[in-house]
Amino acid sequence: MHHIRAFFEPRSEPEKRAERRRSAWLRLPVPRTGMSLESFFSLGPHGFHRIAYTAWGDRASPRRVLCMHGLTRNARDFDWLAHALQRDSHVVCMDAAGRGASEWLEHKPDYTFRLYQADAAALIARISAPA
Repeated sequence: MHHIRAFFEPRSEPEKRAERRRSAWLRLPVPRTGMSLESFFSLGPHGFHRIAYTAWGDRASPRRVLCMHGLTRNARDFDWLAHALQRDSHVVCMDAAGRGASEWLEHKPDYTFRLYQADAAALIARISAPA
């Protein structure tokens, strides 16, 4: 049986050290070597909107990785992963409309799964087009 410890209960010294190590790792600066912040215009139901994305690694690489965040997150969630993969891949992390560095939509009902799909398809076309 597991004991659930309340936050106010005293912890052992090894537990305190382990927690300090974990929280120190979370405070490490995010590497930005090889990253560029880019954008393009995508067409939605009420006109164009700007979609931002980060690009990592060699654009000429035949291996491409597209990272897409969840509903309430942004492209910067993938900085550590993209940094690790950039040596062998071209990694692109997209900010959905209204998230991160992408433009907010004027008409709120336009935020739909169909729009997110269209924006992702436009980005895929952009990064996979011959140079």
